[in-house]
Amino acid sequence: MQILDTYTAFRTVTKSDTADVGQIDGHYPVALQCGETGVVRVIGADNFDVVFTVAVGQILPITFKRVMSSTTAGTLFVALYKI
Repeated sequence: MQILDTYTAFRTVTKSDTADVGQIDGHYPVALQCGETGVVRVIGADNFDVVFTVAVGQILPITFKRVMSSTTAGTLFVALYKI
């Protein structure tokens, strides 16, 4: 039986090429829930820029600080935190 991760906070994500997602108590999100199938471009907490192909409902277990508007298709993103 697989045990699922537990997150302690969550926020909706607005795609932006200039603004980071909010930190909670100095922590960036540790996962991104994707509400649609498509491509999502993120900037990691280490400033690394990468593109993922995601399925509807998929959770990417990544620490990130921005979901880029350019290149990212779809909406309905949720930032998941462990604080």
